Amino acid sequence: LNELNNPEKNLPTSIHIAGTNGKGSTTAFLKSLCLHTNKTVITFTSPHLSCYTERITYNDTSISQNKFCELFYKVEPFLNYGLTEFEVLTLMALIYCAQQKPDVCIFEVGLGGRLDATNVINPTCSIITHIDFDHQQFLGNTLNKIATEKAGIMKPNTPCFSTTQHHQEVLTTLKTHSKKTKCTLKLIPPLNNHKQFTHLKATYQKENASLAKAAFKHLFNKTPNTSIDQGLKNTT
Repeated sequence: LNELNNPEKNLPTSIHIAGTNGKGSTTAFLKSLCLHTNKTVITFTSPHLSCYTERITYNDTSISQNKFCELFYKVEPFLNYGLTEFEVLTLMALIYCAQQKPDVCIFEVGLGGRLDATNVINPTCSIITHIDFDHQQFLGNTLNKIATEKAGIMKPNTPCFSTTQHHQEVLTTLKTHSKKTKCTLKLIPPLNNHKQFTHLKATYQKENASLAKAAFKHLFNKTPNTSIDQGLKNTT
């Protein structure tokens, strides 16, 4: 990063998302909110379905293959440092965000949080979606250990939005870590069953929509609720 002039320090408004389930749908809600309110947005997500270019999108379009290759060749020399595939892709996304300077950047954690390559950023806010047992061989075999790893994305004086629907053990861990890091933890209940959100069939989608809404309102507090609700409704 130092040799690349620290692109992670030149990001615009940015959101960092960790969690066991729901990172993808939370990103989708946030992207829809940005597009509905005429804000440009770059997302870095994983994994891809059919092509690596899907991992980096500008607004609703995957990065072009030419641009993807250009970014790869820029970071290829650093493979000599023993970087992993995901670390290389993270570098590429950081450079792209610093180059394009969209209104909003959204970075999804690849695995865990504390030691994830994306955790080099200092986001404007962070989101931790529902936490459950996952990747236990890397993150630990208890909910406390797993939650501690994911809480590792919390930064001092940076709000972190999470759901009220966690196991009590997870909530306790998140609250303890937020105090330790001087991070403001905001626990957000799921959206209610208002008629306009009946397209969200699963409870976790209502959780993730509420997290996206809360984070977006924090970043852009003058946005009318009607615009936010429409943006959530338009999400696919």
